[in-house]
Amino acid sequence: MKFPESPFRNYTSQLLQMPEVASVCLAMQDNFDADVNLLLFCCWAAENRRQLDDGDIHKLIQAGEPWQSVIIRPLRETRKLMKSQVIAMPTYLHTKTMANLTEMEINAEHMAQLNLEKTIIFSRHETGELSVIDTAARNLMTYVQKLEKIQSRDVTGHIATLLCHIYGDDETVQVAMTAVMA
Repeated sequence: MKFPESPFRNYTSQLLQMPEVASVCLAMQDNFDADVNLLLFCCWAAENRRQLDDGDIHKLIQAGEPWQSVIIRPLRETRKLMKSQVIAMPTYLHTKTMANLTEMEINAEHMAQLNLEKTIIFSRHETGELSVIDTAARNLMTYVQKLEKIQSRDVTGHIATLLCHIYGDDETVQVAMTAVMA
């Protein structure tokens, strides 16, 4: 499938190739019902020197929810069920069905990313003196505070780990996390 050029998609593709970034994002998805695309969007916004406010996060959640609830989660759950081979079928059909489900899930994630990218226009909320890491920490905390399944103390370690894997600067990440929790 041919998709339009997407700076956000390019950014997420690079991040997800970094060691441990995907596993931390998936852990946050599994443990807190976080939308991986929104986690990565928070970091992408920071890279673009944009601090997201509550209104921005609300718009992003509203834009992403139909994709997640109606398309992506059902595909993911179906793929997981098929992966466990609970459904009896010949191996060649199982293999082909798994490949098709995986491709559909990846394409749906890509379309959801395109939708998020057009939801927030980066023309305001300059971060001023904040570093990219500080802005990413603030953006992520603003997002995760909207999740129903978390307590802030439970998720801050995951955010710090994610930022350490993305930026490779443990000390600056810890300072940013301390500031955002203050």
